[in-house]
Amino acid sequence: MEQKGAYLEFFETFKSSAPRSAPMLKRAHTAWEAFGKLIAGLGDANQLRDSMEFCALRHMSVALQQSDVDSFKSVLLELCGKKLGALLTPEFQFGVSMLIDSMGRTMLRTRTKFETRLRILRTSWAALEHTEGEKIDVDSPVSPGSPDEKEPESDDNGPVTVSEKSGERKHRKSLGNAGSVHVPRSFHDMVLFNASVMNMSENLWFEEMLQSLRALVPNCGNISRLQEECDLLCLALVHFEQVDLNNFKQVMFASLRSLLPSQWNMEHENAWSWFWDGVEHRLTTGMPLSAVYMNHLQSFLRMDEDACSAFKMEVFETFFATCEQSQEYLKASNAKLQFIAGRILDIMTDMFRSPQTAVKDISALGLLHAGYGVREELIPPFVTAFMTAVKTACPEESWLKGVQWTFEVVSRTLARTLAEGSTAVMRAITKNSARQLEEAVSSAPRGQREQMLLRVQVGTESISPVLWAIQSGALRSAEAILKDLLTIRADRARYYYGMEGLWDRHPDIVPLLCKQAPSLMEHLLDGLMWRSKQIKGGMRRVNYYISRILVTEEGRLSPSMQQLVKHGDPNLLCHPCTRFVFDLLWARMCCLAFMITKLWFVITLLDFIVGLQYGILMFDSAGPGRWALISCRLFMYSFSLGQLFIKHTAQIAKAYKEQRTLRCFRGLKLPSYLLSSRQEFVEFMLAVFLFVMLTMEPFLHCLNVDDRFVTNCCEHGEFYCALSDNYDRISTVPMLLYFVLAADLIHLNIHLSSFVVICTSLWWEFVLYLGALVFLATAFASAIACLPQTGPDDSVQLRDFYHWPSAFQSLLSMSLNMYSGNNFEEISVATEVPLKWWIIGFGACWHVFLTNLMIAHFCESYRGIFQDAMGHAWLTRGKDILETAMPLISAKKWKAFVESLKLEEPCELDEGDVGPHGGVATVEGPFEHLKSPSVELDRVQRFGGLASVELPWPEDKSDNDDSSNEKLQKMTRARFDEQDRMLREICIKLGIRASGTGTGSSAGSMMAHSQTSDRPRAKLEVVEGSGSFAAGEDTIPEDTSAEHSDASATEFMEGDPSRHNSMQSPRVSHMFLFLALADKSRTSKTKAAAPDQFDSAGLAQVALLLLLLFLGVAVFTFAKPEEEDWQKEIDAVMTEEEWKRSDGPSICQRCGMLILQGYCQELGRTTSRIPSHRTSQNCSGWRF
Repeated sequence: MEQKGAYLEFFETFKSSAPRSAPMLKRAHTAWEAFGKLIAGLGDANQLRDSMEFCALRHMSVALQQSDVDSFKSVLLELCGKKLGALLTPEFQFGVSMLIDSMGRTMLRTRTKFETRLRILRTSWAALEHTEGEKIDVDSPVSPGSPDEKEPESDDNGPVTVSEKSGERKHRKSLGNAGSVHVPRSFHDMVLFNASVMNMSENLWFEEMLQSLRALVPNCGNISRLQEECDLLCLALVHFEQVDLNNFKQVMFASLRSLLPSQWNMEHENAWSWFWDGVEHRLTTGMPLSAVYMNHLQSFLRMDEDACSAFKMEVFETFFATCEQSQEYLKASNAKLQFIAGRILDIMTDMFRSPQTAVKDISALGLLHAGYGVREELIPPFVTAFMTAVKTACPEESWLKGVQWTFEVVSRTLARTLAEGSTAVMRAITKNSARQLEEAVSSAPRGQREQMLLRVQVGTESISPVLWAIQSGALRSAEAILKDLLTIRADRARYYYGMEGLWDRHPDIVPLLCKQAPSLMEHLLDGLMWRSKQIKGGMRRVNYYISRILVTEEGRLSPSMQQLVKHGDPNLLCHPCTRFVFDLLWARMCCLAFMITKLWFVITLLDFIVGLQYGILMFDSAGPGRWALISCRLFMYSFSLGQLFIKHTAQIAKAYKEQRTLRCFRGLKLPSYLLSSRQEFVEFMLAVFLFVMLTMEPFLHCLNVDDRFVTNCCEHGEFYCALSDNYDRISTVPMLLYFVLAADLIHLNIHLSSFVVICTSLWWEFVLYLGALVFLATAFASAIACLPQTGPDDSVQLRDFYHWPSAFQSLLSMSLNMYSGNNFEEISVATEVPLKWWIIGFGACWHVFLTNLMIAHFCESYRGIFQDAMGHAWLTRGKDILETAMPLISAKKWKAFVESLKLEEPCELDEGDVGPHGGVATVEGPFEHLKSPSVELDRVQRFGGLASVELPWPEDKSDNDDSSNEKLQKMTRARFDEQDRMLREICIKLGIRASGTGTGSSAGSMMAHSQTSDRPRAKLEVVEGSGSFAAGEDTIPEDTSAEHSDASATEFMEGDPSRHNSMQSPRVSHMFLFLALADKSRTSKTKAAAPDQFDSAGLAQVALLLLLLFLGVAVFTFAKPEEEDWQKEIDAVMTEEEWKRSDGPSICQRCGMLILQGYCQELGRTTSRIPSHRTSQNCSGWRF
């Protein structure tokens, strides 16, 4: 661990001193091992030369300079001196310097030699890719920074997004049809065209070569990566019988000359020949071995099941025994470990069957391990443990080479993927540290900062840091990423805002946060707002960047709004950004559509009122006015009942067909839509009652006895009279249901809607107490009905409490204050006395206990509901918008609405300042921002200087980002500094100062011992009268050593340096100040007194000193700190040399003022003084 800390410290220091070398140091462990191999090979010149050449070939593409070599050497020697100390001999320094210089010269010569060829290869390949006119196929290995890479889709189930396969190339095109139409312009098509022309169309392996060139050419400057890609190409070509690389060379060069006619020259010929010779040599060497190694691996995997299980466990047993750090990462069961080992063997097998698929799996696995924080240095021990287990389980030694070669290919790919995926951002996410994440992106170019936080690309695979942080539970890191992405930064040329990039990478970011990290939703919404600092006309400008939360890339309504409503958090619905979106939709589109849907219920309600209520059309049943009544009822049955009947019949049939039902009573299944929506249930019940009313309609039944279409035919019998009365009674329920449906118009006003929310929230508590009332009334009514009936026939007992129904009705009337007062008088004088007591008991239970309890319950419930009432009202409006109004909005109207927002145009911030696009501007009250203080005013971070996208953002030196602990430390330090200043003044007033030379003395504070400077440590001195007593540095003064004990504190402070180190804190200073004051109080008495005894005067002095200390602490606590202290004045007016040569500060014996003035013996002059005590004061008490 110490070695790891040392090389990590070295590389971090080197990166800061030589930023251009950062691309070389992505894999610190590998680089340190390479340097160790160079040192280990110093005894063998050939081995050392080979190691240097290999290292130089790996870094041919790095723009190395001599200054970087010098920085590497100086930083390494500095670290060695820090770690080794006296062990760093001159011989060691000379040897390390010579080795680094030699390595640097080798790398510089190698780069100089191949720089031109590498540049030609890259520029010509970039030109070919540019003229290809199509995106790079996602199956091809591309570099993480490739600008043409295809955006893979986000996967909610895992952070590693596997790219789609190129399905159109599953069965590889016929090469003979490539050039039959026209002369192609892309390199891929040109190669196929030339192959057809040159009669090589039967070479199907050309497709594999073309796919591999996308990875070979960009990595030609790294011999290690080039060898890895050639090994993978050998595994792909092993399945083809006849592979003539010379044929592909002819076709490739012919295509290059055709596509680059103006650029092609002899240098291009030599560069591409040099590149192809290296590739051809590796393929020629590797292809014969690949077939042999495939047979070796297949033979090894033919072991039986028991042997295979034993082999898998042996791998991890050896790994755990040889690498203790592995226990921190592998904490799974044996079954899980065997599964992991089985996946390794499957990947090794896939390397021969389908190399591209295997590489994708390895890349995804490496990115997953990078997310878990697995270090690269754990791979070599695992490789060793695996091969040890293979040697134990392998019956044939000849098979070992094939298994070892295959596993090394897998391990190299995994190590590279892990190293490239273990970025500083991923490491910060692993530690869940927001501060480390800020440091990781602080040095990133401002043009790539957004991409660093949204994508880590390795080959064809990518991982999203923000998605991984959310899914792994690193919410502090995820919060820091969201804040960084949604921070608006600006230089002189452009604005940088990551809102578009965030939604492009994760279109489902809102559903993702609502499901897995709801606490981050508020930070996301805060980042979509901008508020101006300026107030014009009493209003403040606000921009809401809602383009992606409102509209998808296809122009449709974004599912983010539906997810917010589905999430149901009232606090999120009350956020200003969410409210603005819903207000915008409501005011511009949905309000009228919502009113139209409810207008039909209002019309049918008016028709129902006119057709059913007495006093409007209910007159002569056989008169001419009956036709208006019949028309109203026919309209109600035809349109209202007909519409509801058709709608719910279709929905019920569809629900039962699709089995979307819920089991309610014993086997009874109801459609789920009826129980999921209040409106649907009320409409269904209204349809049922209207159907019942249709079956009981009086004028239809009267047609049996009278053909005049009368509305009432009571004269034809009692049946028709009872039918009409029951019809009127049943009509009361649909009347109430119509009002319930029409009451949704209340949601047109958000404040009325919040009131309805409060009422509906308290409704169930009210029902609960109604149930308690019914139970109480039932119990007491049952008891009262048992009393003997002793009164007269017209008594209140026989009239109101004769049996249970009458008693129950009477008690309910009492509880609702509907019982007559005369009846209470009759109860009080009733002959049956227990009746009165039972009534008193019922009143006490309900009116005294339950009523007051209900009021208290309602008050507490209202207090909790009121906080979220407005949020629930916005939630109801959101449901009305998305479920009721939006389905009625036509595509044309929606398109016109989106175009009117002008989201593609930049949204102006302040006057004349054009900001990022995607926003909608509005205004708000001057104090509305106080309701959401988390959104700062004018939160744009502006920077001057150069406006290049390649430069990082300047470091923000403000203290706004300091952690709470750092702020507390700063406040504590400032308080202690002020306390030290107050204690110095107390010491000066009491005459405790530092001793000087001869009669000259200077007042030093007790805190002078805690300052780390080259100034001499002051010695305590007690000034009394005209004499002084000073403690010497080495011995105790002879004249008072036997009689005075006031030298004890001085001896303690001046004697042992280790004791002096314990006095660095202010509390220790307070203790020694108290000891010094106590010693002074004792020395003011007789010299013969014992040092530990006090008389009354001494005790009074000690009490006075304690009072002074208390006053000093009080002044320190409540007084405002001054801007300057005496120590800062010394630093301002005296040099360090003058301080060493002078006496230091002194005290005026007359006025007690500290005088920063001393006579320097060597300089022959007065060094300095403070302006507050000038010579013009003529103070005769000065002492120098």
